[in-house]
Amino acid sequence: MRRLLGSGIFIIIMLLIDWYVFQAVKLVSQQASTKVKIIIYGLYWGVTLLAVTVFLFGSTLNLENWPKQIRTYLFAVLTGLFMGKFIAATVFLVDDLRRVLHWTGGKLYYQFVQNENFTSSTITRSTFMSWLGIGLGSTLFGSLLWGFGNKYRYQLKKMKLTFDKIEALRQEAITSKQEAEQALKEKQRQKEIADSTVQILQQLKTTGIGAKYQGGIVFYWNDNTGKHGLIAAEIDLGEFTWQEATDTCNRLDLNGYTDWRLPAAEELSTLYANRNVVGNFALSNYWSSTEINEGLAYSQSFKYGLENNYNNKSKRLRVRPVRSF
Repeated sequence: MRRLLGSGIFIIIMLLIDWYVFQAVKLVSQQASTKVKIIIYGLYWGVTLLAVTVFLFGSTLNLENWPKQIRTYLFAVLTGLFMGKFIAATVFLVDDLRRVLHWTGGKLYYQFVQNENFTSSTITRSTFMSWLGIGLGSTLFGSLLWGFGNKYRYQLKKMKLTFDKIEALRQEAITSKQEAEQALKEKQRQKEIADSTVQILQQLKTTGIGAKYQGGIVFYWNDNTGKHGLIAAEIDLGEFTWQEATDTCNRLDLNGYTDWRLPAAEELSTLYANRNVVGNFALSNYWSSTEINEGLAYSQSFKYGLENNYNNKSKRLRVRPVRSF
């Protein structure tokens, strides 16, 4: 269907060019006698119809079974005829543009300068341009026909193109692409490592021991990334019994955080080790959340540094809440 449509469009273009060229043929032959005009017109349209017929029914004429020399000459003649008419039509088109500009300029001049109506309805074709177009087209077609007799004879040859190295080139291209993709992935991996390192350094800077972070002061890391650890409040809450201390820490809403708690015994010992970094401690005993039994719980002396110290839960000791991050 597409091939038929393409053929139809090509034939319409050919006929339009033929009709366009025929207008110039009529102009240059207008002085000839009626008999000569009939011969000229007949030859012109006869050749045109023959070319269209060969183009339309070439497949049914089994041209591939014709002698090679005839097929070569036929193809060359049809090609030269079309190209010759195309060149001639181009010249005629230039002449028609001249005519349009001449007519438009004349109409504007008489209307706006002379205040008169432009009486000329048409601008005739240039005989010179018509002869020039026919001459150039005929020269192209004639040189093609003359070429049949010289040493550069026109021939159609079927040639098989070979690409001996195409597979090697294809494999090389694939390899280059894979190497480029691998290099890109490696570069991306190195970038991710660098970004991760920067983030870790920034995190460590933010969460370093003694740094103010998330409502308190960092005094312990659970790992080496600086992402997990313990924070202590900056000041004591006061003195409470063990149960009061536990409840007060659990209900505490401080600096926008509500997950405060009483530190376990080991956490309290670590807090004591970093007491100078955190600061604001009293030289007194502090409660831990670690119980011994119903009446006793572990505490830490921030005056003498006694570990695993314990007191009766009813005793009032100082409290410093902590939270995890």
